[in-house]
Amino acid sequence: MERLFDTLPAVLRSLEPNALTNEALVLGAWAQVAGDGIAARSRATSFAEKRLVVSVPDDIWRRHLEELSPQMVARLNELLGRGSLTFIDFRVDARIQYGC
Repeated sequence: MERLFDTLPAVLRSLEPNALTNEALVLGAWAQVAGDGIAARSRATSFAEKRLVVSVPDDIWRRHLEELSPQMVARLNELLGRGSLTFIDFRVDARIQYGC
């Protein structure tokens, strides 16, 4: 999977800008960057205007991930190409059941 993400910046540059394709790539990259533990307790739900929205189960997770956000933005931009993402908005959504 890491190899696939290594090729993404070049692939993205070769494609015509497309919001749906960009969103799908960013949402998929979230799980790679987050790792198994965080990915099991969060859901990347949307991406638009360089802003990723990630749902988390409670305020504890929201605060924890907000602290990690600069590193996660940097890692996502490494995978997707510089400037693909500028902000991650963590939102509490207790309706979603998260795995452990």
